[in-house]
Amino acid sequence: MKTTITLVHKNCDRGCRICAYGGMRAVDYGEVRRTIETLMRQNYRVHLYDFFVKKESLALFRLTRQFEGKNPGWLNVTAEFAPDAGDVAYLNSLRTAVAISLHGSTAEVHKRSSGQDDYVAIVQFLESFHRRFELRLGLNYVVSHANIGDLEAMLSFAERFKLDFLELIPLGFSGNAVHALGRDAVLTAADKRVVHALVTQRRAMLPYRLELDAIWGPDFVNDPAPQCRFFAAAVPGTYCNAGINHWAIRLNDRKVFPCPCMASIDALAVGEFDGEKLQLEPNWLDHKTKIEAPCAGCSKFSECQGGCRLTAMSEHRVAHGSDNRYAGFSGCLYHLAGPNGVGPGDIL
Repeated sequence: MKTTITLVHKNCDRGCRICAYGGMRAVDYGEVRRTIETLMRQNYRVHLYDFFVKKESLALFRLTRQFEGKNPGWLNVTAEFAPDAGDVAYLNSLRTAVAISLHGSTAEVHKRSSGQDDYVAIVQFLESFHRRFELRLGLNYVVSHANIGDLEAMLSFAERFKLDFLELIPLGFSGNAVHALGRDAVLTAADKRVVHALVTQRRAMLPYRLELDAIWGPDFVNDPAPQCRFFAAAVPGTYCNAGINHWAIRLNDRKVFPCPCMASIDALAVGEFDGEKLQLEPNWLDHKTKIEAPCAGCSKFSECQGGCRLTAMSEHRVAHGSDNRYAGFSGCLYHLAGPNGVGPGDIL
């Protein structure tokens, strides 16, 4: 199985309140290209995780070819995304979807989460999308304690846009959210139960696919055999592919992380890229044998091995103020919602 390396490149200076990558700096596109070419010469499958897609980004996507084959990821854009005719033709040939973020069914709710006044521009982008592109269209909605009450309204509001999918992403306690929103914005166990119940009840009625982002972790209810496929192929026998067939390089300082979504938490770095080779600590995967309760002893542990490590550790940070790669996943949907989707789970 070919190893994927995702280059985390925060080339956006918008400073959204919920951005997990707020402390990162942009890197010159020439340096990004050199890094891609170096890694591809070593037979890695290289992906670029870009935050603000520009013409330079599209040139690099052509180089990596990451959206040309069967690929679980999509192209995340902003309302300013306006490719020229040549780039539109290229985009329409790809096997991916375009996704844009909107974090509320009203301008007020969206701004409460993002801090941005771009609600109208995003709605206009969604309404005009199918006149401009042939690609599938998705919507990212970051769910927090601040907008959980808007979620049901959002599911109905989104029906007007002819979406292919709506992705629900749980707010993590990292990046800008730490100082801009604080821990009170992080989802509670009760919030998670609301999300899971709503997805279970509404999914079949909606004209688009309603999805839970992989960092929610497994629930074994709506998906009987869940696995994370974030930019890399799923690995048999585990939920999280981080540090198995997938690594990430934070380009502004070349720190290496098991997963690109972990790149906002310095304590989770497991090595560095020296410009030529990955220098990795040898024991990242030891956590599989040391994961603590409630994962230890869970009837599903052999299938998921601790679920999404990012979210498990992020929730440990909220509860205890420290980082622990062996932390059990106390907020796992399987435990919160239970085998029948109504909770509690098998060990709570």
